[in-house]
Amino acid sequence: LGLLYKDVDRLGMRVENLGRHFSQASKDVEEIKISAAKAGVRARRLDAFDFEELEERSGEAVKLSSNKGTS
Repeated sequence: LGLLYKDVDRLGMRVENLGRHFSQASKDVEEIKISAAKAGVRARRLDAFDFEELEERSGEAVKLSSNKGTS
């Protein structure tokens, strides 16, 4: 009976550990979704940018916005 209690305790600890791993994995997936969404927004901005117009104005200084410090 003592061995059975030890087995049940060990099983309980392993279930808790697995729960923590799933929780961390879920958090990681949410962070990946955020990063993917931000990358998509930036890609759409670049896609909408008119590079041909920029070439036509060669010689003119073009100020690009600086997003330092943002992710």
